[in-house]
Parts: sequence; C-alpha cells; structure tokens
Amino acid sequence: MTTLITSYTGDGCTGRCDAKCYNAWGPECHCICRGANHGIGRQEAIASTRDLPASWFEQAEAAGHLISVPGSFVTAPGLIPRINPDLTDKAVTP
Repeated sequence: MTTLITSYTGDGCTGRCDAKCYNAWGPECHCICRGANHGIGRQEAIASTRDLPASWFEQAEAAGHLISVPGSFVTAPGLIPRINPDLTDKAVTP
C-alpha cells in the first residue's frame, strides 16, 4: 500500500492518504487529502498529490498568510528584502 501524504506531530501520525482513499468506492473521504485523491486510483492520486502543495500555498496567500518555504524568502507585497550592513534582518519599503 502506497502512502502518499502523511502528517505527524509530537504525538505521532495524525493523518495520511493511502490506498484506502485513492482506491475507495464510497462517496465519503475522511483523510488528509480532503477528497483530492478519493477514488481516483494510484497513478492519478500520485499526480494529484504533486499538485496539492501549490494549491495549499494559493489558499494561504488568498487568506493573507505569508508562507516560508525552505530555500526561499517570501515578503508582503510592496516590501523589498534588503540586507542591512549591521546584519539585522529587516525588510524596508522602496
């Protein structure tokens, strides 16, 4: 059984999307994919799962949240990140 998405906290696994979801026959989905992979088969679910993070970022951005992605820097609209000579981390307006 291929697990496509898994969520963990300090208490262990809190949710996952696996064959119970993407091979499902019934109409209800209670897994972490929120129905995106429900009943669509393994190959389609793999492709769908690759697209999920982009939709999560779009939803967060639409809600006004700033998202930090490892290896990138995200600022609020209208702010330009600049490195200050005193090495403090500041974003200044243009």
